[in-house]
Amino acid sequence: MRKILLIPIILAVLAIVSFSALTPSPTEKPTLSIVESIDSDTIPIRIGTIGDSATKLIIRFQPTANYLAEQLSDEQTQYSGKVVIAETIDSMITLLNNNELDIFVESPFTTVSIMEHTEIVPSLIRWKQNSQSYHTVFLSHINSNITSISDPTIETWIFETKESTSGYLLPLAYMSEQGIFSSSNGKKQNFVFSGEDENTPVWLIEEKGDIGVMSNLDYEELPVSIKNKLQIIDETIDVSRHVVSINSKLDFTLTEKIFDILINMENDPQGVKIMSDFKNTKKYSEFDSSEIDTIKKMLDLIPIGIQN
Repeated sequence: MRKILLIPIILAVLAIVSFSALTPSPTEKPTLSIVESIDSDTIPIRIGTIGDSATKLIIRFQPTANYLAEQLSDEQTQYSGKVVIAETIDSMITLLNNNELDIFVESPFTTVSIMEHTEIVPSLIRWKQNSQSYHTVFLSHINSNITSISDPTIETWIFETKESTSGYLLPLAYMSEQGIFSSSNGKKQNFVFSGEDENTPVWLIEEKGDIGVMSNLDYEELPVSIKNKLQIIDETIDVSRHVVSINSKLDFTLTEKIFDILINMENDPQGVKIMSDFKNTKKYSEFDSSEIDTIKKMLDLIPIGIQN
């Protein structure tokens, strides 16, 4: 097989002004960062996610894109790996509906939100951080008197970003389920966003908020010096760690090949190395579609005004 030489190039990073989690703007120009082969004779396999750190995500995703391209290529057809990064949910919806992305990799709540407006099919679980599932933990300062998310003295909640499952959507759904946003509560909730999961515990320690949320996996990776200043006061249900979705507009035979390649990466030393470097991915396994209904029900609990 002819070896494919891929030279990463960032083609574009376009600014997007607005964001709406569940009411997308179909005509919005997507924010993109694309890495692709300079060989115009190849067919691109386009894989992507959502994030505002384009360069970091490109470096992280490109080896997987290259591996898929290499495994799909034969004497008749040569593929090249392309990475596409969108800054917002709206941008990703536009990309998928314009058939500019083949494989979408994201957290489960974000995936289901996007699935409502596109033709993606959640197909695989990516065992990111060596885990099949994860959940959100609610944190307060170790010296705080707040030991429940229902405490009436809570004034400020620290989230990560509006695109994050463990850092926003999942805890938001759980909070709604616990009646935090009920009309009887009557108290306006003040939300601040730390931008990165590692910032949230620091903000708590610096008293920029009363309650912070992050995934249990990220919490476990915190330095002991940080963890000793925090306490877990609640946690959500478990959900799949990361979901790989295929654009249904992709050729069915090609879709099956991509599925098989990812499932079997754990049996290939090269694949194992690429997965290990990909945020310590252990393997890919089949996604249980019944989880979609659970997530939809939880998302429906969140008042629309709060989601946006």
